[in-house]
Amino acid sequence: FNSNGLVTSIRAGFSSVTFKNLTVSGAKLENKGGDSAASGVFVGDTNTVNVTFDSCTVIGAKINSYKYAGGFIGYAQDVNTTKKTVTFKNCVVSDSNINTTDSSVGGLVGHNYTDLTITGCQIKGNTTIKCAEDRTGEDAKAGYLIGTVNGGSASISNITVESTVTLETNNGTTYDTTKYVGR
Repeated sequence: FNSNGLVTSIRAGFSSVTFKNLTVSGAKLENKGGDSAASGVFVGDTNTVNVTFDSCTVIGAKINSYKYAGGFIGYAQDVNTTKKTVTFKNCVVSDSNINTTDSSVGGLVGHNYTDLTITGCQIKGNTTIKCAEDRTGEDAKAGYLIGTVNGGSASISNITVESTVTLETNNGTTYDTTKYVGR
């Protein structure tokens, strides 16, 4: 692992990438980089490519990133006009600490700018999702699943978040009542 994840970046040139039946245990990522810092156990950032995670698990990860931290992807983006998708099916984040000191953080995706589909996923165990940026009186940039949906869309269904999971928004309020999306 480097400071961004198993894969630093998946860029245009690939039509699609699939991660299936993979478990990553004990990943440690420390990213103190500048504005482009994005960290996720599997991928730092995706850009203009379809990505699928099918029955993948992250256990015991420790992620500390300046910006854009997610259990699976730090930053999912699409700079083209034809939207690409990122799909999570039956994925799990367990007993992990996912933190950012400046920007968006989520159990699966830190910052989203594409079309997401999330179904049958779980955030469980002693997991902490924390945004240290002072958001007093504003929308939080921390969510159980997604820190920020800045563009695109998010379709979310059949999600389990255990009561042992901690979401720290530094006084910000989450965008939705389920707390799946921070902002």
